[in-house]
Amino acid sequence: MGGGVGEDAVTRPGRRALRGAAGHLPGAAAGAFVQPQRRLRTSPRGYPLLPPIASAGPDQRKDAAVRIGLIAPAWIPIPPPAYGGIEHVVALLAGGLARAGHEVVLVAPPGSQVDGVRVVETTDELPPRIGLSWEEAMHLLPAMGEFEGCDVVIDHSGPFGAHLAAHAGPAAFHVVHCPLGLSERVVYEGLAAAAPELRFIAISEAQRRCAPALAFAGVCHNALDPSALPFSDVPGDHLVFLGRIAPGKGPGAAIEIARRLDMPLLIAAKCREDEEMEYFDRVVAPHVDDDRVRYLGELTGDEKFALLAGAAALVFPIDWEEPFGMVMIEAMACGTPVLATRRGAVPEVVLDGETGFVRDDVDGLVEAAASLGRIDRRRCRAHVEVRFSVEPFIRRYEEAIGTVHHAAVRHAAHRSLRPRPLRSLDAVDTTRGLVRR
Repeated sequence: MGGGVGEDAVTRPGRRALRGAAGHLPGAAAGAFVQPQRRLRTSPRGYPLLPPIASAGPDQRKDAAVRIGLIAPAWIPIPPPAYGGIEHVVALLAGGLARAGHEVVLVAPPGSQVDGVRVVETTDELPPRIGLSWEEAMHLLPAMGEFEGCDVVIDHSGPFGAHLAAHAGPAAFHVVHCPLGLSERVVYEGLAAAAPELRFIAISEAQRRCAPALAFAGVCHNALDPSALPFSDVPGDHLVFLGRIAPGKGPGAAIEIARRLDMPLLIAAKCREDEEMEYFDRVVAPHVDDDRVRYLGELTGDEKFALLAGAAALVFPIDWEEPFGMVMIEAMACGTPVLATRRGAVPEVVLDGETGFVRDDVDGLVEAAASLGRIDRRRCRAHVEVRFSVEPFIRRYEEAIGTVHHAAVRHAAHRSLRPRPLRSLDAVDTTRGLVRR
């Protein structure tokens, strides 16, 4: 490993290292947590199965129901066992749409299961690492036949999956989960030119503003179910960093903030890829002393939420245009304010001075942290309940789907009245991919 810090000097502790002698998470003092008032059913993986959405009656839902195909990325099961923000969103969307009365088919990696959803697994085992193009093709190509009869197909996997989705149903969407920098815009604008019927869904206004040339059907912020997360109105005495060990995520800046505030920092982050481990050894490991800076590894959902609920604040000093940032709403749902840099969607997610502090740099965050005691942790929770919970999340997707789906139905009806094209043109059309039905 690089940086002169070997495995003997600093090990990457497993999940058990998180617990103290009494088996409790840091900050989990007696009486500190307010648990959900109702007991949730859980999937075999232990993730909560959400209750039915009650924003419309059954007759209304039945009349508006459509058949929806969803494409998940190839790398992590749905829902994710640990790290996996996109996978969490796909699980929430699939289950929420099914509970809203829609028929949902989900193409997902092995080990996936969502209540009320038909899950199709096209491979026998998970890829060895994220980003292998051949494994992605093996995941996507056999899946297209599963969308026979779907009214809408929504892709979450990437440009390749989006291009295939554009030929798999009358209305196709691609949810853009990546930042839209120059190289990404070139790819997506090329995709839009090749599949002009494809519509995009942004996960933040900041992301959509980066690519005004793309045909966005709407903005659908990511979401979670606050009632499934613990809440604490008693702040701990430590800071937390969650996410991934990468320069843009800012673990080094988080360590600096904690040092300058003289507060302990607990780091719970994914560190599996070669570049992540190299960065860990070079930037993070020299500061890990199991006292002021502790590295906890990659946590399960329950462990992560308990850690957040017991913290004084989440430190989110990103140095890139993050299109959303799930961990911010997870922290606020637990009652924990966020210290974040003003990049990407941060100003849309955190209410500066109410649910945390948004500043331009580390100096600004250190200064603002002196006012953390003024933040009402119940206000943090309420903000997520109103803006980033399941019902508005599903409603925004239904609105985006409805607009394009109805237009596609009208277009298909109009085309059916036209004279049948020549056989040779039919043959040319089928080379574009699966024939639309």
